[in-house]
This record gives sequence, C-alpha cells and structure tokens, in this order.
Amino acid sequence: MLIRFIDISGNTPEEFHPKPARSFLPTWYRNLPQWSGDVEGIPKSKLKDFTTAKKCMPLLDVMTTGYILATDGDLEIQKTSQGTMFSWADRQLVETHVIGQADGYPGHNNRNPFAKWLNNWGIETQTGYSSLFVTPFHHETPIKILAGIVDTDRYCDAVHFPFLLDENFSGLIPAGTPIAQVIPFRREDFTHKIVEADQLNPNVVARTQRSLRASFRRGYKDRFWQKKNYQ
Repeated sequence: MLIRFIDISGNTPEEFHPKPARSFLPTWYRNLPQWSGDVEGIPKSKLKDFTTAKKCMPLLDVMTTGYILATDGDLEIQKTSQGTMFSWADRQLVETHVIGQADGYPGHNNRNPFAKWLNNWGIETQTGYSSLFVTPFHHETPIKILAGIVDTDRYCDAVHFPFLLDENFSGLIPAGTPIAQVIPFRREDFTHKIVEADQLNPNVVARTQRSLRASFRRGYKDRFWQKKNYQ
C-alpha cells in the first residue's frame, strides 16, 4: 500500500521529510543493553529472566509502526509572567486555540490556551485507509499531541496538532524532533463477542503455551511474531 506525503510549502529541506518510524528509535532504547546485568555462566533456561525491554518485540513493533513527522525548524519556548512564549527560527510553527475549546481535557490546566503545531505535510492514503496520529510511542518529549484519526483517503490537506506542553519545560526544541507518529490503517466494521474461558478450545491454548516454552528465549519472536514493513 502507498502513503504519500505532500509538502504544502514546497520547500521543506529533505532532512526534515517524514521518515519510517524505525528511523527515530528513542535514545533510551538504543542505549539499552540486551541483558540486565552480567549473564556469564547463567544457564540458558534462566536467561529469559535477565532480558531487558530490548528483547521485547511488542515494544519494538509499536515504536517502529508507521511514519514520523518531525519539526522542520527550531522552536524556543520561554515561560514569562505573561504566560508561555513561543518563537521560531523560520516559518511560524505554533499558534493557539482559545482556552474553552476543550475544557476539562486531562492534563490541561484550563488557564492557558491550547498550543497547536502547524504541520507542513498533507497525507494521502489509498481508498479505504485512514491515519491515526499519536505522540511517538515511548519517546521522551515535552510536547504531547492530542491523538486523532483523519480519513486521509478523502482529506489530503495538512493536519495540524493541538498539544499539551510539559509545564516544567522551557528551552529549545531543535529541528528534527519527532512530533507525531502516523499509523495508516484500513477502515473495517467490527463486531465483538465475550467468550468465557471454558468455551475456548483447550488444545489451542495449550498449543500456544507449549510453543512459547519450546525455546530458551525468543519463543514469541520465532513462532508468533510477523515482520511489519514501512518504507
């Protein structure tokens, strides 16, 4: 499936173009060792007890799913007696919403207006596909966008992002900082059903558990996990 990113300004430097999320693995994860301590001499049957989150495929999957929209200019944030002040090096990067537009929103103090990141990219997906926009998963960032879904097969203009700012943050957010993770998905109708445990086929559950235990480690990765690809 093809997703197209449209540069609305027509002059965004290539280094700030959207990229697959795998290009933006957070520093804490990249620096994390595979083992929690010295495992020399530890029996293989016990090694799984010493693995870190570096071995967790669900964690890696969510961080590398989709694409990242990053800042295309430096943003300076200052706290003053008049409130939070935003300044930028080049084009306008932030505007504000009036306070009352989302009264009671979790984490918002209802004293300051919502700030909105002015994204420079339109997105076009193929028919039947929408895009989920979230703060990049497991990234440490002072900006938390308000998550949302846009039917990007029909709406192809730039999507802007209201956000919450860490009240303790002031300083520089440099160009190239991840702001939004874009996850395209196919729109489908779902129904749901509640199933009691005794209604499940016990052989299916037992088979899953047995397969998971068949390896000293990497049982989920080797037997259940499917590679996801975003280019």
